[in-house]
Amino acid sequence: MLKLNKLGTRGVATLGFLLDSPDPRVVEAGVELLSARGRESALAAVVEDAVGALPPTHTAVGPGLNRLVRLGTLAVPYLAGLLTPDLPADSRSELVSLAARYPSQGSADVIEKGLLDQSPAVRATAASALGALRPPNALERLRTLLKASTAEERAGAIAGLVSLEDPAAVADLLEVLKEPDQQIPPGENNPPIRVSTLHDKAAEAIDVLTKMPFNGNISLIQEWLDEHR
Repeated sequence: MLKLNKLGTRGVATLGFLLDSPDPRVVEAGVELLSARGRESALAAVVEDAVGALPPTHTAVGPGLNRLVRLGTLAVPYLAGLLTPDLPADSRSELVSLAARYPSQGSADVIEKGLLDQSPAVRATAASALGALRPPNALERLRTLLKASTAEERAGAIAGLVSLEDPAAVADLLEVLKEPDQQIPPGENNPPIRVSTLHDKAAEAIDVLTKMPFNGNISLIQEWLDEHR
């Protein structure tokens, strides 16, 4: 039987390859090994190595994201410290998304850091994640982000409002429809099949929140608001 204590922190961390196995039992054993009491340093090293192995773009494939996903909530407390400007923007977005996908201690710190990121795309991901995480002040914060200076961030705020599932946001989304439309810039490495705009996103969000097929009809949406006040 392998005496793990003799391996030291980095030695145990090298066993992170177990997370790459196609066998769920092996993955489970790796997670159990890394989550044991006293293995925090080894777990932190595995998470750091996984972040370092993230592909530079969403379209690339690599083992880093797979390991982070399989660690799930165990990885999240370490992500804020690894969310640094030297990582590619797509990688920073992935970390923010993971924090919302696996809500746990540290998720809020990752999202808050993402909201202050230098990249509008990362800030947009963080806005969307804020809605998924649903902190008590999420609605007011997303209303503020809905007035951001870039279309990307505003689109992220719309996505966050959809995740929040609060019909109180319909009035705010209607205001977006009344404003001049803005094209949402495509991801640098993810060209869209068709151009998407803020009006598209706001109309879709309103239909989801109201459970009605308004399709962006401002008059009908206003009537719905009047009836539900």
